Amino acid sequence: MTVAGAVDTETGFVMDLKALGGLVRQHVVNDVDHCNLNLNVPWVEGMPPLTENVVFAVWNRLVDVLPAGARLERVLLQETPSNFVEYTGD
Repeated sequence: MTVAGAVDTETGFVMDLKALGGLVRQHVVNDVDHCNLNLNVPWVEGMPPLTENVVFAVWNRLVDVLPAGARLERVLLQETPSNFVEYTGD
């Protein structure tokens, strides 16, 4: 994922990468790791678990949980080295 925003003059970051990783783990990875997307992930329920649908669902999980000053710019979901989907919002 890519976040954008003003760079914090103290840290030099838009957002701390450790905090970003924690948000991704909390809101996405913990829900999908070793799970059947068709049966065990409520926020993917009702849609075929195609990469295009999953990347959209991941976007929706993350877009509103970033800290003030950071905004979600892009989510890229890669299945193989040559097969990926990138979503940049509406």
